[in-house]
Amino acid sequence: MTQSFFDEFAEATAKAGATADRLLLQARNKITGILNPNERSTDKIREEIDNSHRFNSFADQRSQNFVKWHVDGHDYMYAVSEMLDSAKHAIFILDWWLTPELYLRRPPAYHPEWRLDRLLKRKAEQGVKIYVVVYKEIPETMSMSSEHTQSALEALHPNIACMRHPNHIPDHITDKDITEFWSHHEVVVVDNHRACIGGFDLCFGRFDTQNHPLADVHPTDFSRTLFPGQDYNNARVLDFQNVANYVSNAVPIQEIARMPWHDVHMTLEGTVVLDIIQHFVERWNYIKRSKVFSLWLNRMLITNEHKCTVCDTAVSINRDPTISFYSPDSIHSRYEPLALPHNISVALNGAIARHPRHEARGDTGRQFSQASRGTCHVQAVRSVSEWSHGVPTECSIQNAYRALIRDAEHFIYIENQYL
Repeated sequence: MTQSFFDEFAEATAKAGATADRLLLQARNKITGILNPNERSTDKIREEIDNSHRFNSFADQRSQNFVKWHVDGHDYMYAVSEMLDSAKHAIFILDWWLTPELYLRRPPAYHPEWRLDRLLKRKAEQGVKIYVVVYKEIPETMSMSSEHTQSALEALHPNIACMRHPNHIPDHITDKDITEFWSHHEVVVVDNHRACIGGFDLCFGRFDTQNHPLADVHPTDFSRTLFPGQDYNNARVLDFQNVANYVSNAVPIQEIARMPWHDVHMTLEGTVVLDIIQHFVERWNYIKRSKVFSLWLNRMLITNEHKCTVCDTAVSINRDPTISFYSPDSIHSRYEPLALPHNISVALNGAIARHPRHEARGDTGRQFSQASRGTCHVQAVRSVSEWSHGVPTECSIQNAYRALIRDAEHFIYIENQYL
């Protein structure tokens, strides 16, 4: 039976599509080989390191760390304002949502200089390099406007760089599927020595006191207002609207109670901070490479001491708090596949050794070592994979949860927004 025009057209289209897919696959493999010819051997090293650690984490257990809990936004945001203000060299921020107009200290009328964008601008003018990664939302379903976040931050000063991720389109070059409902979560690192991790984004709707007030009406003294503009919110009634116009609010504060926000966060000092830095640097460089191949060298993270080739999977970083932008002039012939030392010496002020399965790459020096900060034994865990982080799949958070629940002897208490 003779094929119809439409059958012939469909067959020709299918053949053309198969040819295009084959060419794209060949191009992807060629580009991957150019950028990282040692990807498989690097992944093997990573897997060996993960398998040697508890929970199969990229990071080992670290001793002598200082850890402090912060319950509710008032305490955490005050602490992070002090941390950011102390920055001398570099600030890393990884958030689901970041609001540049967020006041870290309240009432805002008494602390105008502690608005986040003003604080970051002040530090950038002092020479601090600031790197921010936020979740790139699907505009049809979410209203946080990461585009406003990026444009507002980068307009403050050239020392501030912000990236949105992921791109909600298929990447035919690297053969990545569409990724939509996953995000970057709350990390702040200052000068490679202090870090914050936990449940708080630096955004509207997160600041709260331990009294969790439902109203914020002060007709005789507006200076007592705690939640200005869109920071007064009740997402159960109406989600944020046009957040770029941050002083406006579609929620009538005289009629609708605000929705309280309870969460916890922690600040850390000590050797575990180096693992948190590694996570951020890996994520930043992976996103930067995935944005535009022809421009991937712009603002890659690398220290002044360690120079790596363009095929590096995780750009090297050491204790030097000075983080520089990566440029073509800094390309070095030595290939360094791992981002940080994985086996820290017991003597915290001594030299830093590499993981035993990976030969030493040189002494980083006493001046860059982490000093003893406390008595806490800490391990960093994470959930990452090839399509989100550019590394083999790691589910050490899940492994830690399973181990804790399995080994429980008396009770189990779980507080989790996404359970």
